[in-house]
Amino acid sequence: MTLRIAIFGAGRIGCWIAGPLAAQGHDVTLIGREPTGREIAEHGLTVLDADEVIAATRNLRYDVGPESLASADLVLVTTKSGGLAAAAADITRLARDDAVLVTLQNGIGVAAAFAPLVPRQKVLGGIVGFNVVHAGGGRWSKSSKGMIHCEKHPLLRDFGWHLVEDLRPIEWGKLLLNLNNPINALSGQPLKQQLEQIGYRRILATAMDEALAVAKGAGVRPAKLGPTAPALLSAGLRAPDWLFNPVLLPRQKISDTARLSMSDDYDTGKPTEIAELNGKVVVLGRQFGIETPVNAALVKLIEAGGGNHFDARTMLRLVGL
Repeated sequence: MTLRIAIFGAGRIGCWIAGPLAAQGHDVTLIGREPTGREIAEHGLTVLDADEVIAATRNLRYDVGPESLASADLVLVTTKSGGLAAAAADITRLARDDAVLVTLQNGIGVAAAFAPLVPRQKVLGGIVGFNVVHAGGGRWSKSSKGMIHCEKHPLLRDFGWHLVEDLRPIEWGKLLLNLNNPINALSGQPLKQQLEQIGYRRILATAMDEALAVAKGAGVRPAKLGPTAPALLSAGLRAPDWLFNPVLLPRQKISDTARLSMSDDYDTGKPTEIAELNGKVVVLGRQFGIETPVNAALVKLIEAGGGNHFDARTMLRLVGL
């Protein structure tokens, strides 16, 4: 079955998802900013998993305006969380009532919060369980292991995604991994280089411990999204460098140049997703009476802005460790 798919948000995730769906024969339109459109017009769009080309096309439709929402069977919303309200306004104005919407943002309960903004359409929650880097020249590359997870729906059955009845455990499993986003941003280093240093890993391990306690308070058992079970993540992160770097880190399949999108946003002064990640842990922690001081400190450091970077020893002190 060929679908008309509008991907609302031509960032790293939106561009990566567009390639395989177009290769499957679907009528895919990317909606995004003009510079990305010019890049794709000049070079085409190539999607990679590490160094392997997964899909490539020179005929992908790219729109700067949202008008293609009017003909879409399926709308994949891949904006950052801060762009959801604007996306909802365009969807409400243009999308068909029978269109199916999928939110693909980091965070807890995104689809449930988005649904009241678009009351006429069916809204499904989704999680992208891997990182993507923009390599330039129309190339977007998957830089870590993982897959796309989504609530079940017949339109999605042939996509090759992991379809589930209950997305909450996966949301929490991804949230645990995303707690490193502010640490990576504040380090100013590529992801792999940052994770090679036990000081940064100690901060992440403690932030994860806080989040696991909050998840327990919420009655959710986070899903395993990587090679290590959530309950064992913090112990592995606290392993000494001589063990972690040659034995545990390679299992994550992280490219040498990978950076998290929060790093780019933080360095350029753009709004970040910190409120939906570590900030969500803090808010829910208050709700359940669970202290989350390290996550709270990371939120404050990111919100202070300025693009300041800290070595591991300084950051440990700043978060109270």
